[in-house]
Amino acid sequence: MRMSIVAAVVALSLAAANAATAAPARDGWPDTPAGGIGRRWVAAFCAGDSAMKAFQDKELSAEAKAKRTNEERRATYKKLHAQLGALTLGKVVNSKPEELTVKLLDADAKSHEFTFKVVVGPPAKLTSVAMKQSHFQHGGGGHGE
Repeated sequence: MRMSIVAAVVALSLAAANAATAAPARDGWPDTPAGGIGRRWVAAFCAGDSAMKAFQDKELSAEAKAKRTNEERRATYKKLHAQLGALTLGKVVNSKPEELTVKLLDADAKSHEFTFKVVVGPPAKLTSVAMKQSHFQHGGGGHGE
């Protein structure tokens, strides 16, 4: 009896893992061109330098590639990754096919607002990612987000 329960738990765990890998999880990301690119950007951001480089090679629009060099993008990525660590989706603020604003949680669970702008394709291509900087007031005021 005990072995059959353990076997059932293992089988259910494996089935859940296979189902998760069989269909791409949206994990709260909108099913729009901007939502798909934003989700892939966060996955590449978390996966490291080579994943981000591959993402940029494949997903950036010609316009975005012309604005900055690969070295500039890589330096910005490294600085931001060192500052934030892994990112996860906190909430969707605004969603349109060509633009997505989300709150992403950093490794310390602090919220940061990011806006992804895309050229709706096919294929959709990323034109820009912007991070809204938080401003804090000291001495009696609150803090803005």
